[in-house]
Amino acid sequence: MERETNPHDRHADLPRPAARVHGDDTATERYATGGEALAAHHVAVHRPKANRDRGMAILLALVAVSLALLIGLALASNRDANTSAGGGVAMSTQSRTASAGALDIAEFISVRHSQSMAGNPAERNRTVFAPKQIGRSTLTATVRDASTLMAPTTESAGVTLDAAATVGGITTPVNLVRRVEWGNIDSRADLDLSEFAMLTTSGGIDVGANCEVSIWRDAPLAELEEPLVIGNALRDRSRVVIDPRARMLGHAILTPGRFPATEEAADEMLANQEAWMPVNIVVPSSPFQNTPATARVVDFNQLAAQVNTRNPNGGLDHFRVLAGTMLVGRARVPIMPPRTLVVNGPMPSGTWRLIVIDNHTELNRCDWTFNERTMLVARGNLIIRDSQIKVGPLGALAIVANGEVRVERSTIGPDDGNAGNSWNPNGTANYRTFGSSRVIIYGQRPAVSIRNGSVLKGQVYAPLAPLTVTGGSAVYGRLLGASIALADRSNLFYDPELNAGTGWLNPRSGIWWRTNEVRPETAGVRTLWDADLSNFSRTTLVAVDEPETSMLVTQNVAAAGGFGVSTLNEADSGSEARTNIAARGTVAGAAVEYPDLYLVISGTLRDFREATEIGGHPDFGNDRLQPGARWGLVEPRLSKEGRPVLARTSAPSVQAWFSDRSNNLIAPNLFDATRGDRRGAVHRNSQQAITDAVSFSSWFTDSPGVNLSEPYRIVMRRFFDQNRRSTYIFDSNWADPFFHDGTGPKLDGFFPLESRLFGNSALKAVRSGHAVIERDRNFHFTLELEMEFTYEANANQAFTIQGNDDIWAFIDGKLVIDIGGMHHSVPQTVHLDRLGLSDGQTSKLKVFYANRTRPHSHFRLATNFPVADPLPPQPPPGPTQFLRQLADRRVLNLQQFAARR
Repeated sequence: MERETNPHDRHADLPRPAARVHGDDTATERYATGGEALAAHHVAVHRPKANRDRGMAILLALVAVSLALLIGLALASNRDANTSAGGGVAMSTQSRTASAGALDIAEFISVRHSQSMAGNPAERNRTVFAPKQIGRSTLTATVRDASTLMAPTTESAGVTLDAAATVGGITTPVNLVRRVEWGNIDSRADLDLSEFAMLTTSGGIDVGANCEVSIWRDAPLAELEEPLVIGNALRDRSRVVIDPRARMLGHAILTPGRFPATEEAADEMLANQEAWMPVNIVVPSSPFQNTPATARVVDFNQLAAQVNTRNPNGGLDHFRVLAGTMLVGRARVPIMPPRTLVVNGPMPSGTWRLIVIDNHTELNRCDWTFNERTMLVARGNLIIRDSQIKVGPLGALAIVANGEVRVERSTIGPDDGNAGNSWNPNGTANYRTFGSSRVIIYGQRPAVSIRNGSVLKGQVYAPLAPLTVTGGSAVYGRLLGASIALADRSNLFYDPELNAGTGWLNPRSGIWWRTNEVRPETAGVRTLWDADLSNFSRTTLVAVDEPETSMLVTQNVAAAGGFGVSTLNEADSGSEARTNIAARGTVAGAAVEYPDLYLVISGTLRDFREATEIGGHPDFGNDRLQPGARWGLVEPRLSKEGRPVLARTSAPSVQAWFSDRSNNLIAPNLFDATRGDRRGAVHRNSQQAITDAVSFSSWFTDSPGVNLSEPYRIVMRRFFDQNRRSTYIFDSNWADPFFHDGTGPKLDGFFPLESRLFGNSALKAVRSGHAVIERDRNFHFTLELEMEFTYEANANQAFTIQGNDDIWAFIDGKLVIDIGGMHHSVPQTVHLDRLGLSDGQTSKLKVFYANRTRPHSHFRLATNFPVADPLPPQPPPGPTQFLRQLADRRVLNLQQFAARR
């Protein structure tokens, strides 16, 4: 958003954010260090400007000056090390110093010019500054959304700054997670109060013995270690009662007082476990929405005739919700809800699904899944007992009840389809796709209770009802009620991503007219309905931030539907078709649906310089190595370290591939004539494909000076084959941002390291068929993936991998995919029943891929069974003192700052 004045000028008297953000004087001292050039530039940057389009030019100028000063600092701080220590130690020290300085510069830029940091969310990240070489030092920095690991947008709650410095062949990467106050923060307001971990309207907060209140440890922004703010909307500290045996890890209680004007005052506030608030907080009383006008009414009894099975009580065992409908249960007696319910879309743009039940309802041993934005409204009491309520990656769920809401021995929260989703109530539950942002319970009178070991990954908004969490239950999210009680070993783990930074706790947000003075219009927001919020925005010109579970139901855009590309024969038949994506419990005549689940697989990318460049790797872009697909380049077993072992550098190229009776290509070592497999053949002459064992050893190992690495995730979308079996696919030919669009903005190939790490290769004309292609891409890299799966006998499980250049895959250390050499895109398929696995056995699949040549890159992974990251669960940390950690971090920052000076 363009702005005519500097948004920080309005609050020049306020302290800067606490986490490593420095004010104007500090920044000038740190980077100028006696030189007036940066100081003058810094003042110029922060003078009000009429044209914000100059932002990027200012960034470039700032980077140029800052980098020059940084190198001067690095050389000065290492002068003694160079004289007293060996060259390697000196270079390592200099690299660490330079990388810390690069991170500081990246942070400085992101704070002062946050609007220039917002990018296209489809990009992997946003470049803060591209690799800059000054003397012997090369520095680079990028910024990512801390949750999505993609380019940040102005909606990002937190970002990760990644910087690296290479000095004398030694590379030191560093990173920092922080919040960024976007340049338009004073024109945005978050009114749903989700920045408070626990907030009550009239009553108090009671935290009993053996209960814990802390950060959701697996949340991406947990690293910020921000204090948890709890309290009463009237700022009455006496209403907060905490048993001395409770674990309160880093909390602050709402207390009357002006916002701290200095860093010393902020330190005093935290030391007293206080969060000063100048005014009482306005809590909207009702979030309930009217029925969307686009919904159709379908009675439960009418829909019952369309399903195949009923339970003995006359209800529905399997129930499929039609697109574009509102469901209303109008029976005078309590209805028997379906045991299995799957809600899919698409819905018209701007609407939510609305499911309304007119009377008291009990969900008993139910398994309900919501793959689109849905409001479940109970006009009476709602009891959820021994049930699983799941929300898919494209869905959201708002539960609204006019009566009591009771959750017993049940789980409610996101489910990305990965079998590794955990529901531990002790704080170790994993974060998965979207944390607590898309699940919310709106409770009315008389009460809301979560009890008997239940786990909610979401929020509770019950301003008129007492709220209790008891019986060893846990909420991963936040709580708002008339009163709140945690008892009997129950816990609250706040999700810091709920804090958008534009709410009551930030004096720069649009809620405040000026420091310590709230906008009068804020008090007029009595309900989170469209009317009140529209009036607020119209009179203040401040935009209202919409939460994922939006109370602005009729203003939200539903998840997009449509067709998906699917394969029809096991994991991959080599042909593609467009098929409808359906779900279990299908009803005849159901509307077109969308892939509602996906798997996220973590791995590591390693970047290499082309052989023709200085410091280039001899196996990447080396014309002396001969093209052609080859098998047998690696040993049939992984090393003890879990890496491929080079068997030979030369081998004859493939003339005919080994294949099974369905014409799927297979690895030679899996050939079995009794299954009808056909033998392959190779050409006569052996040709060199890899330089030597030394060069190969760095392909999948971090090697300073040889490669640079970073974590990477691929997203496998779920489709269905012709037998209605799930198929999970990642294919760069149609995955964003890689797919081909000719001269369009996409990458036209699998280039996951585009403009990062060593940067793109130099332009070079390369013939491809009859055309000459000249591209600016990062061509030379490797990818290592690791995942786990459970083998099911007689399930015909299979997977396919396809791509350019070398691909090897190993199951439990045994080679099962063997496509070595530099070649066009080639697939191979593995049928798991060939491997001698035991039914129910958990096995590990490791994939190794290298793209070594121009001008193409393609990667495809397809399975007909779910795979999961093999990451072990993180052990819960012991009880720590937040203020002590904060003090230790400040001391460390001061020491590092002194060392740099």
